[in-house]
Amino acid sequence: CRGVGGGGGGGGGRGGGEELDFDDGTAALASKGMGELLRAHLVLQLCRVPPLVAYGRRMYSLSCSLLGQSLTDACVKTTFFGHFCGGEDEKELSVVLQRMRGLGVRSILDYAAENDVPEGSRPKGRSEGVVSARTFDYVNEQMCDSNASMVVRAIEAAAAAKQGDRVEFAAMKMTAFGQPALLERTSQVLSALQVAFTRLDTKSAGMLTTREVKEGLRLMGV
Repeated sequence: CRGVGGGGGGGGGRGGGEELDFDDGTAALASKGMGELLRAHLVLQLCRVPPLVAYGRRMYSLSCSLLGQSLTDACVKTTFFGHFCGGEDEKELSVVLQRMRGLGVRSILDYAAENDVPEGSRPKGRSEGVVSARTFDYVNEQMCDSNASMVVRAIEAAAAAKQGDRVEFAAMKMTAFGQPALLERTSQVLSALQVAFTRLDTKSAGMLTTREVKEGLRLMGV
């Protein structure tokens, strides 16, 4: 899970209810030390290199085999993970949430994992040319169940962080919970049903009787 700052308009109280203005760079970066700012600059510059983003997982595996996982993980944690992620568990996240709340920033807990449709079976035009580091190959349903458990923990952590009327949020990707091709097909079916319903609902009543459905299907030649 990772804690991510919400928009300035959604900020909570800062020392008595004041919202953080993200247009004010000094105020927005007040909690960051020089080391964190330099790290952010380095990480964001590296993220502008497409091959690094596209082959990040392969480079990570290669580094683990050459340098060992402990050293590789330590390097990642002090750079990319340290910049983008709020912590490895609820205990680490709670510290970050409290600090951000004190600055007037609400948080979104996001378990950043999702499955993707294999390149060969993906319809042309879908995310073509997009480089993403947030997708993972579908493995099995057990992995999907594990993703779902992590999302539930993120939701519970967000609920536990609530203070008064100030609440945190949890984000999730539906593609982390099932086989991507099946989810995509389900989405296509739902879209087709919506189109069919709109065509049959000639009175724009938002509901259809059995008679209207039968008559509409007859006129459509079904």
